[in-house]
Amino acid sequence: MPPEPNGTEQVFPTTRPLSHGEAEHYAPGCAPDSIPVPGMSLRDWFAGMAMQGLVQRTDGPWNDAPRVAYQIASMMLDRRKPAQPPTTGPQQPISPEAGETTPESEEGDADDD
Repeated sequence: MPPEPNGTEQVFPTTRPLSHGEAEHYAPGCAPDSIPVPGMSLRDWFAGMAMQGLVQRTDGPWNDAPRVAYQIASMMLDRRKPAQPPTTGPQQPISPEAGETTPESEEGDADDD
């Protein structure tokens, strides 16, 4: 089961080559070609996208834009959470309406002929 979306997922992870100083920490011949670099959090990504929209729609001042952008990002993350299925009692089998035929009743009719 995938982890519950909470905004800590990394977006745009990548790799980068080792610098000369980093390669020295490995035994000769054992240094990897590159090392993983985590991306930004999904919450930061959403906030950045919201910030672009806020700045584009207004002429400023943008003192509250970061706070509003993160509020929007939090709302977007809340919206991603899986919906809880409704709790109902035991499911009752659906019976055909009066006069409707089912595959079983059609088979039975063929035997009567």
